[in-house]
Amino acid sequence: FTGMVQVCALASDSNQVSQQFCLDVNVSTLIFPTPVGPVAACPEVNTVYTISAPATCNQGQSFYWSLTNGNIVAGQPTDASIQVHWLSEGVGEICLNNVLGQDTIPSCFSVNILGESECTIVYEDGTNCEAAIFLCQGPDGLTDTLDSVNVQQDFIGCAGNTLNNPIWYAFIADSTSISMLVTPNNCQGITGNFGIQGGLYSSCDGDPLATQCECTESPFLLSSNAFIPGEIYYILLDGCVGDICEFSIALLNGATSCTANIIGPNLVCVNDTANYRILLDEQFYDFVWQPIPNATVSIIGQNIQVVRSSANNSGSIEQVCALVTDINQVSELLCIDVNIESGFACLPCDALQADAGVIDIGCATTSIDTVVVGTTNLPEVYAQYEWTLNGVVVSNTSMVHIQSPGLYEFTVFNTQNGCSVSNALEINVDNDAPIADAGPDLSLSCFDTIVVLNGSGSSAGPAYEYNWTGPGGFTSNGQNPEVTAPGIYSLIVEDIENGCTTTDEVLVLDGTTFPIPPTTMTPDTCHANTGAATIFINITDPYSILWSTGDTTSTITNLSAGI
Repeated sequence: FTGMVQVCALASDSNQVSQQFCLDVNVSTLIFPTPVGPVAACPEVNTVYTISAPATCNQGQSFYWSLTNGNIVAGQPTDASIQVHWLSEGVGEICLNNVLGQDTIPSCFSVNILGESECTIVYEDGTNCEAAIFLCQGPDGLTDTLDSVNVQQDFIGCAGNTLNNPIWYAFIADSTSISMLVTPNNCQGITGNFGIQGGLYSSCDGDPLATQCECTESPFLLSSNAFIPGEIYYILLDGCVGDICEFSIALLNGATSCTANIIGPNLVCVNDTANYRILLDEQFYDFVWQPIPNATVSIIGQNIQVVRSSANNSGSIEQVCALVTDINQVSELLCIDVNIESGFACLPCDALQADAGVIDIGCATTSIDTVVVGTTNLPEVYAQYEWTLNGVVVSNTSMVHIQSPGLYEFTVFNTQNGCSVSNALEINVDNDAPIADAGPDLSLSCFDTIVVLNGSGSSAGPAYEYNWTGPGGFTSNGQNPEVTAPGIYSLIVEDIENGCTTTDEVLVLDGTTFPIPPTTMTPDTCHANTGAATIFINITDPYSILWSTGDTTSTITNLSAGI
């Protein structure tokens, strides 16, 4: 029974007064939580599974996850959300086991574990379109379910949006105008239901023909009048914030074709790996890849990897072919022309070089008006050039006319393989003079016969050079040289980056000779030893006196005539 019932009791007090008490009880149906997540997954990508919101009766009820052909790599078996790593191509099973008393009631579903060829397809422009499916539009349209096997990437055409779990479909246009109606339903988001976003593209990473940037659970239209019949296009759908949504695609206007086609690079280099794929629906076609001379081929269903071991000559045209038979047993040999290169067309992008040179405009520069020639390791016959000044193109040759300061950028393009590399040349006007400081005047003495010139107050660093000159042909390139001769010493400091110089001088005094002090004398009268002599010392530094008589005072007396 479900619905509202009552639990009642008749109570009597000590005076035998009776009263009935009741409690309303809402009886609900027992509904167990079930697992929510993708029914198709790739082995190399962890897949998220969660549980549906438990009913009132199941809150607090025990449950645990169990897997077949997979492991839990994030979360515990008793968590509401786990990440699963599926082990191998085939079928896996995921169960949410609900524990009720002594019973365990499982809720399970099977998961299609995709093979490598179904998970990642490499197209001619090198872009990975995850899980791309050839779309042969039938009268009932297409019905599918988003999964969570893809990594987050940019959503080209919708600024600020990212793709969380996109799915790609490839189709061939059969009219110039095509309109598709996308109808989302049953979205199951881990953090809420946000719906689907999507777009139409002429290539996996090209500009969109149409976009639905706003996430929605309502039907939306992807339409364009810019299709070229016979060309391959792509429709992209993505669950916003990782939503797992079912959806249908209905063709409202125009037509798509079921014609098979081979896609892959039209230019390859010897010993490089090239990937090719037949875009067809195996429901309508059988196919056999044809032998490829001078190549090693690995075949994985609709994909092949080709490594060319040699080329007849650089620039030779060869083919990759497959014999395709439709359901009416009509066969057609499909081929794609491939240009085999072994020369500079195969120069790796990271090996291409560009050098814009180095120029400094300073004191040694007579004029800023000059021509700079950029250099590269690519022969001119394969190279295209571009010079820009502060982002504006100023030359399309290897040369550029320098007339003003700014940031010049030199770019080299390899016309054979599309690689490019740039190098910047920043032109600055630098005519600031360096500081030259020869220090204070110095003095030699009998005690200090060597003095050190002090240029420490000058500009310092690897960009500066010092040149001292002085008496007797003295020269030095040190900042603080030693000298032994008195005289005037000149210091020239040069900024070697701009050629500017500054000069300063210092005087070294000669303090190694002592001037003879003045003296007075009194003559010896009549050989009576009455002579006297006095020397006048006017210095304050410590000194000593020694007369030939042995006296050490400034005045001596009682002298006889003589020296």
